[in-house]
Amino acid sequence: MKYFIPILLLALWASCTRPYDVIAVDDEGMIVLEENGEDALIESIIAPYRAELEGEMNTVLCQNEKALIKARPESGLGNFVSDLCLEQARALDPDPIDFGLFNHGGLRTALPQGDITVGKIFELMPFENELIVVELPYEQVMVMLDYLIARGGEPVADLRLHAMGDSIVDVTVQGQALEQRSYRVVTSDYLAGGGDRMVFLTEENRIDQKVLGMKIREAIMSHCRELGQEGKIIKADTDGRIILE
Repeated sequence: MKYFIPILLLALWASCTRPYDVIAVDDEGMIVLEENGEDALIESIIAPYRAELEGEMNTVLCQNEKALIKARPESGLGNFVSDLCLEQARALDPDPIDFGLFNHGGLRTALPQGDITVGKIFELMPFENELIVVELPYEQVMVMLDYLIARGGEPVADLRLHAMGDSIVDVTVQGQALEQRSYRVVTSDYLAGGGDRMVFLTEENRIDQKVLGMKIREAIMSHCRELGQEGKIIKADTDGRIILE
């Protein structure tokens, strides 16, 4: 955000400037210091930026019907973020995207009921992770499914998985049975680099990739802002997209 840069520069300037002057030293090495007023000067410069930044962070984007928390094998929060990221990705990429895959650990906090502010989205997604589409061969999709079972579930969109123990009972993508072909998956650049041990997404295992140029945080804010402008609220819940027995 544009206000972080001047504040950071001011903070760096302050750290490199002496806030005190030595005016006396006795034979025991005691130093008597006198404030020279620079702290007050810095504060007066930073204050307008701080106020403007706080105002932006407190901007309400939309309303949330009920508190959304993280949980496995799925959660309303994970479903909400995965679905909106897939929607945003499809708007950016003219080529078909089959489903979305994200990670439980990437969602850092719950979304409260009521006002959803810019600041709340930063708390939810403080990372600079970006949306990326990777094309996976069928074999790596199967590795991904085994991973989802072993992990106890991760946030997904347009993918449904039913497993009993280590055995897959049923898998569908956009309501259709899994086919023996490659699939295009939207995820984060962090996961595409093997984060959270998702090695099946990495360069050596994927067929292709496309960077979409949108941060996940931006995708969430854009979706929430659109909901607010349309007078709609966040309505998200579990729907049985991942069932592990």
